[in-house]
Amino acid sequence: MQGSSPGTAITRKAFSFVRAQRGVAVVEFALLLPFLLLIVFGIVDFGRALNYKNELTQLSNQAARFAVVNKNPANGTSPFPGCAGLKSYLSDPANVDTKEIADLIKNGTVQVTVGSTVGQPVSIRLTTNFPVIPFIGTTIGKSTMSLAGQATMRLEQVPTFGGGSC
Repeated sequence: MQGSSPGTAITRKAFSFVRAQRGVAVVEFALLLPFLLLIVFGIVDFGRALNYKNELTQLSNQAARFAVVNKNPANGTSPFPGCAGLKSYLSDPANVDTKEIADLIKNGTVQVTVGSTVGQPVSIRLTTNFPVIPFIGTTIGKSTMSLAGQATMRLEQVPTFGGGSC
């Protein structure tokens, strides 16, 4: 080893080690990327589901308010339309925040439970299936999640409608 110093040999070994590590970060990133994307899209999908559940609760609260005062939500006149009329009203995208919410309600169930005299409870329950993002659904084994919003209030006027589910 004449003509080379001990420092040069160490430097050469260090550079060869660095060259051997080239591309490892890309491989590690490629292995972790599917899991990271699953977590990010799962969080986004959970946020959507929570937003839709809040929307269903808000709509059921508004529907219960119309029911306890026996008013039609479409025009503010009496009488409250009952289950089928309520579902038709809430399934119209012009009456809710988004078309997706209207579609969820149209494909879901509206349940109206009503007392017979002033002071008794009226309960409105909106139930639907929320479609999860397909690759997350296959990962967790479910393609839909059941969401429900419910509100209960006391009658302020004698009801002219009956309860039911539609």
